[in-house]
Amino acid sequence: MRASWSIRRAVTTALLLSFAAVPLLGAVTYLRLYQLRRVAPRWAELAEASRLLSLSLICNGASDRALAEDDMERWQTALLPLTADHGTWLSDTILAERLQALQAEVQIGLTAESDTHLSFVTEHCTEARTLAGRSLEQVLHLALSPSSRADRYEDRGIRDVTVFLVVWIGLAVVLLLWVRRTVERPAQLIINTLERVADGDLDAKVPHTGGGEMSLLALALEHAVRRFDRRDHLKVQRIVEMRNLVERVLAFVEAPVIIIGLDGKVDYVNPLAAEAFGAPLDVLTGADLGHVPGGEALRQVVDQVLASGVGHEDHPLDLRGVFKVPSVARCALVRDGRGVPTRVIVMLEPDKGPWWQRLWEGAT
Repeated sequence: MRASWSIRRAVTTALLLSFAAVPLLGAVTYLRLYQLRRVAPRWAELAEASRLLSLSLICNGASDRALAEDDMERWQTALLPLTADHGTWLSDTILAERLQALQAEVQIGLTAESDTHLSFVTEHCTEARTLAGRSLEQVLHLALSPSSRADRYEDRGIRDVTVFLVVWIGLAVVLLLWVRRTVERPAQLIINTLERVADGDLDAKVPHTGGGEMSLLALALEHAVRRFDRRDHLKVQRIVEMRNLVERVLAFVEAPVIIIGLDGKVDYVNPLAAEAFGAPLDVLTGADLGHVPGGEALRQVVDQVLASGVGHEDHPLDLRGVFKVPSVARCALVRDGRGVPTRVIVMLEPDKGPWWQRLWEGAT
């Protein structure tokens, strides 16, 4: 199985390669410059040798034996660099062979008697000048001609640096594409998943792409979402259990009880309230107060409780036409953990009149 690269490993490798490539690029550049600097004097040496080969006092009209020997020694000195390595620097093989032949003849002539030097130089004047001119032409072609620049070290240096930069930029582009594929796309998918989770969709599947840190991040996010899902299920289960408990407790209350939300809808009624209002439980639960008998009176009570903000208080309730006797609404205001009102619990009791009347009825 192919091992996946992490972001840290890829970035570290890329930085190390970049830092290591800088000295390598400098080494290649300085090597080519050094080679060019070393070869440039060679061209000057060849040009100077070609010039010396064309010089001769005897060829210019002198007739002294000593001068002839000097001319031969000058020719020998000029021919040494021109024929080095069998004249491989020359593109004309025939010229290289003629220079080597002239060098051999000059060496033989120098070993001969001095009386023959004058005649030797005189016989070879034309050949020496011709070879000198052809050699100088080859030197100029090698150093300056555009057609030969592909073989020059400065062009090699430019070529090497260009290839190096192309490879370097290519690796950078590959790294960029790899980062876009393994980091940017998974990150966008994870962002989309987080937005869905924030909207309440805990069933959203976290995408797993590639490996490395993004895979670990996706795995951790998936575990977190699953934990959120389990926690919400537990909260919902506890809320359902608590609601069932409250409903069972309110079922034992021997008075009509109705729980009203702030949106004006009935949240819960016990069986006595359903019997008092003359409607089934399933019809009253979730119904709007406007569709409940005596709903307007209950709405006014809810508004009074919300306006006062008192936790427990009693309000007279005019339910004539619904209840046969006047009733009193014993109200309790329910708040959430932040203190914001959420519901109003209303328990209906018959109105027993003023205190002296209740006292009289109690005594009788």
